[in-house]
Amino acid sequence: LIYCQPGTGEMLKEKGFTNVQVIDSIVEFDELSIMRFSVNHGEGMWREPMGKSSSFYIQTEKESLFITGDAILDELLENSLKETQPNLIIANAGAAQFIIGKPITLTADALKSITQLLPDTKIIADHMDAINHCRLTKKDLRKFIAEENLTERIYVPNEGDILSFK
Repeated sequence: LIYCQPGTGEMLKEKGFTNVQVIDSIVEFDELSIMRFSVNHGEGMWREPMGKSSSFYIQTEKESLFITGDAILDELLENSLKETQPNLIIANAGAAQFIIGKPITLTADALKSITQLLPDTKIIADHMDAINHCRLTKKDLRKFIAEENLTERIYVPNEGDILSFK
């Protein structure tokens, strides 16, 4: 079974996958609940061309995980984070940006704002050093995290790292 966002299901089926379920809002799977939230993948001149993306909130009886997807921190993402109050966030950081316009993924300042919005939530930042238009590097984000005293809140793993939270 492959879960996906609206607009992706048909493409997956065209590729030969047969067990595809689009998450419009919420699905239940065993003891998991998976909710999808619509988010913006850009702002200003990029809001329309980049369109909407999806964030996903995965919850069990005791734990919860929020995956931002390709999103910017605006009212849509903030509201979904406030609503869900996740234990852990996997955030597509990297401050991806084109030659002109504002970033189309989360910036270091956006991650800091999320820590202020959700004081008990930990963040794993990913989506850096692998895509050529990501202007925020792991090295720069780690420096920012240290300077802002956020080392217990925001984590920047290396490829292959295994993180465990209790």
